[in-house]
Amino acid sequence: MKIRFNSLDSRSRQVGISLVAVLLVIAVLVVIASGLQRHRAAQKRTELAKREELERKEVARRAASIARLSEQKDKVFSILAKWDDAVGLAKITTRSKVTGPVDRMQAIRREMGQVIGNDCINSATRQMSAGMDDAIFAFEMFVKYPRSQSASDTSKEYLDRSSDKIAAGTDDLMKCTQ
Repeated sequence: MKIRFNSLDSRSRQVGISLVAVLLVIAVLVVIASGLQRHRAAQKRTELAKREELERKEVARRAASIARLSEQKDKVFSILAKWDDAVGLAKITTRSKVTGPVDRMQAIRREMGQVIGNDCINSATRQMSAGMDDAIFAFEMFVKYPRSQSASDTSKEYLDRSSDKIAAGTDDLMKCTQ
């Protein structure tokens, strides 16, 4: 019976060692799974932080774009205010002295031509510039042909057209958002 006892003892030891090995493998797997969960959570936090940073940058880019657009619009409105003053002065100036206000109108027209913005602003300023060109032409006709009724009628027509183009350009400018 001794032999049997020893063999039973040996089998118990093998089962005990196998059980310890299985428990060790399970413990290692639990540690690995826990580490994997922490790693995935850290990846998600990193991805979320990257997304939030991209969103912050996009918001900042949009804010800068809106600020530039606002500055460009303000510049155009400032030019239009100078234009209105120059046209008003030209309308009350005698024919012989209207060249000074017309020179001022031409300078303002050139200033408008230098405004560069997005497609919307560029389109609006081109339209306003075309209106300014019509007004300048009207005053030049007024000066060149002082006794011509036809020139007088043409001048009035061009001044009206000028006002319409500038008003349309201003309406378009108000619609520019980005």
